[in-house]
Amino acid sequence: MNPQSSTIAKEAYEAGNYALALETYLRILREESASIEPGETGFIYHQMGNCLVKMKRLDKAIPAYGKALDDPDYDRRSALLVNMGLAYAASGDYEGALPFYEEALADEANDAPYKAYNAQGQALLKLGKAAEAGTAFRAAALDEANPDPARSLVNLGVCFMALNRPHDAVEAYRASLEFDTSDSNRSKAFANLGQAYYVTGRMREAVSSFESALENGDYQLSKAAQADYVAAKAAVGDVPAEAPGAVDQEALMAAYKAGSTGSWEAATDDSAYIPPVDDTGFFSVTEDQINQMGREYVRQERKLKNIGLKILLALAILILLALGAVGFAYYKGYGYPMQETVVTDMFHAYASGGDLTQYWAQADEDDIMQVMSMVPKSDKVKITSMQRSMTDSTASVVVTTPQGGDLKYVVTLGRDMLGWKITNVELVFASTQP
Repeated sequence: MNPQSSTIAKEAYEAGNYALALETYLRILREESASIEPGETGFIYHQMGNCLVKMKRLDKAIPAYGKALDDPDYDRRSALLVNMGLAYAASGDYEGALPFYEEALADEANDAPYKAYNAQGQALLKLGKAAEAGTAFRAAALDEANPDPARSLVNLGVCFMALNRPHDAVEAYRASLEFDTSDSNRSKAFANLGQAYYVTGRMREAVSSFESALENGDYQLSKAAQADYVAAKAAVGDVPAEAPGAVDQEALMAAYKAGSTGSWEAATDDSAYIPPVDDTGFFSVTEDQINQMGREYVRQERKLKNIGLKILLALAILILLALGAVGFAYYKGYGYPMQETVVTDMFHAYASGGDLTQYWAQADEDDIMQVMSMVPKSDKVKITSMQRSMTDSTASVVVTTPQGGDLKYVVTLGRDMLGWKITNVELVFASTQP
């Protein structure tokens, strides 16, 4: 391959000019094919796939990776297989991704199997297969080549919690804290450990773990973890007994056996990272390849002309009555559109590739898709409960995956004028939440 052209493509990619990098690789294939050495065709198509992923064009990235796989001389096949699987997963096809991870793991030349195991675990967790996901995360954590086993162990703990095995989750979270990892993942490990301790009735350890999580000033507990933190403090007498969420240990364990709900944070998803162009190994992407379709709401104004005094007086009375009813409804947590409509429409838009920003309080699409990365794309959505207040609301939602499994989520909403906007979506597992 022409070194000058290769350098141009590499520098363009590193500068974030993915279109130029892609154009350069295409030019190399068209105009400089004579300079391409064995194995470099696979490398070029691999990098083209990376560029297309960065440009959120997964429909084009997958065929590019397929072309790279066709090169028998390309020596990064296992890494490429993982990339291909991640591209399928990022497009919402988690089942389609699994065969590529399995083929990568079967490759004897694979010198970093933890990458495939981590990706496999994420896909299986998306499909609601917590036991199989846990097996994958455990294998990733045990791989000596894994530079960050803590992240895999935190995700293993999440799987144990999903399987109603909180004692095993405690051990997984504690093991993760023995390794160096990012401050964010370390805080998540402590927060999850606090929730696992809470589930097992070890309240003092729970409080200590939550406080360790909060030592990182940039970290905030999730709504579920905050509730457990308050309840654990109440249980050990650090706050008044009437504090929200306070429970005694006997009631807690009874709730655990009954199997109510709670939620835990996975460690930072590998989909948050894409490597530089010279790293053709493991990478992933968020599911933010949404095609902006947009929605327009038409507001019609009614003008009153030539209305007699009696009609005006009657209208004034009706308006006063309506305002009183609206005020009462507003106080009770109602609005337009209703919370149920916002939640249902958002999940349906996510499944169909629609615009999500109109339903969320935050407008940044990347942030929204990061939150939605743990949600399968399915139009089978059921709201099982709704807790309303004047300023915020919480919905319990069940999403049925295309494979027939049910995943539970807690959706929080904040008031937006008369209506509602979504502020967060959390994956929920069985626990002792009262």
